[in-house]
Amino acid sequence: MNQEEDLVDNSHDEQILECGSESQKLSILQIFGCHITRLSLLLIERSYMYCRIEESEVLLSGLFLSKHVKG
Repeated sequence: MNQEEDLVDNSHDEQILECGSESQKLSILQIFGCHITRLSLLLIERSYMYCRIEESEVLLSGLFLSKHVKG
């Protein structure tokens, strides 16, 4: 059983090697890497901005309440 699994793994590796040159693989990886990092950065920026909006709303409501209490 184990030998058959090894043979399957080897054929899979050969298929990967036949796909293209190392430079093509690298460029594809770089492209995907860029997309992934850009996506994650966008998500981080959005969540950060969302937190900032919530903070400012809390601050504004706090100021509004304090003005009403003083007034």
